[in-house]
Amino acid sequence: MDRNGNATITALGGGRYDIHIDVPWHGMVAVTLPLRNKLDGVLHRIANIWVPEGRHPGEGKVWVNQLSWFSTISSTVAKALCLTLDPKKFVTCLLLKGINAIDKKLAVWIAEKISHSCLAAIVANVAFGRA
Repeated sequence: MDRNGNATITALGGGRYDIHIDVPWHGMVAVTLPLRNKLDGVLHRIANIWVPEGRHPGEGKVWVNQLSWFSTISSTVAKALCLTLDPKKFVTCLLLKGINAIDKKLAVWIAEKISHSCLAAIVANVAFGRA
């Protein structure tokens, strides 16, 4: 944090939590949510789209560089919604659902998860529209 401030966690209902730091900050923050089983995961709402966080299923503690709403998701629901920790599959799912433009925050989240130049080109194309 750049100066002293407060961090808040507000229960929004429906298993959702708004996590917020009220002063400028940078770096990574650990967010921990209780999971029902080792196949469930943590979701993070970025640019009005719920994205999975963590490196593997069952990870209740995740490290993030931006805060907003968080929730948990069962592995069964995740599969039905095409939510995956594999960034390649996540981007493919977005494309197959016909999403042709995404918010900059979501584009940055995707870019942080992938490093392959081909995928980065797809993300850029999706994020900033087709020419």
